[in-house]
Amino acid sequence: MFAIDLSSVKYCVETEYIKLMRGVNQGFTLIELMIAVAIIAVLVAVGVPQYQNYVARSQAIEGVNLAGGIKTALAEYYNTNGAFPKDTTDPHVGLGLEPATSITGKYVTSVTVSDDGLGTITAEFGSGNHAGKFVRLTPVPVASGSIYFDCDSDIEESYRPKECVEGTSGPTALEIAQAALAAAQDSLTVAQAAVTSYMADNNAAWNTRPDGRPIVSWPWDSGLTTDERNLKIANFYRIYSLYFASIGNTSASTRWNGYSNMYLDRSGTLGTGYRDTVQAAADAAQAVTDAQQAVTDLGG
Repeated sequence: MFAIDLSSVKYCVETEYIKLMRGVNQGFTLIELMIAVAIIAVLVAVGVPQYQNYVARSQAIEGVNLAGGIKTALAEYYNTNGAFPKDTTDPHVGLGLEPATSITGKYVTSVTVSDDGLGTITAEFGSGNHAGKFVRLTPVPVASGSIYFDCDSDIEESYRPKECVEGTSGPTALEIAQAALAAAQDSLTVAQAAVTSYMADNNAAWNTRPDGRPIVSWPWDSGLTTDERNLKIANFYRIYSLYFASIGNTSASTRWNGYSNMYLDRSGTLGTGYRDTVQAAADAAQAVTDAQQAVTDLGG
């Protein structure tokens, strides 16, 4: 038998406990704390700017998103009318849209549609990172009959939506040129119809022979006012001028055109209106020529 010294055991237990507790309460060294602080600093330096960029981009996207419904309404309007709203009381009413100041978001204060025939959609920012700036979408009809919206903005490029950054995809130059040609041809058709309509409305039309020369039907001036009579004579000479031009007789064509202009001068407002419609047709014809040349230059 041997005796156990309880006091010695107690001492040993207490000693080991004290050692253990000292190890637990020892904490981090200075080097460990510095490393932790450095890691946090790097995360903050990289993460905060990235988050700020994300917020700025998401705010910019709001303008394009709010314009989405208007883009659809504009496309439908164009397909129905062949043009975008122009000189209307309120283009938003014609498009079936809410007032500009009612189309808003968290940062966008208004979205408007221009009334100049271009159909431009402008979203204006009133708060956030882009307060006082805009996102503008301009419709561009392309040859396929669809409409591409060209985006422009004064927001810093790195924050703009993808479709508003230069160099992103859109219609090719040839597609735009072909669309311009189609539009010019439509305008020429309308202008030529206006000339014909003007002559008919003012009793200035003449019957013509198969070779294009006018036929005088008596009494040709029955019931006409002086201005109407002079306008009809002017058109008679104009038709003869065109006839001689068609057979290559330039001098005769020029002479008869001079007679036509002389009587147009005597036709008052009828002559002025006639000249305006003829000039509009000539301008439209030149626009078709220019557009066709642009298509040819682009390989179309």
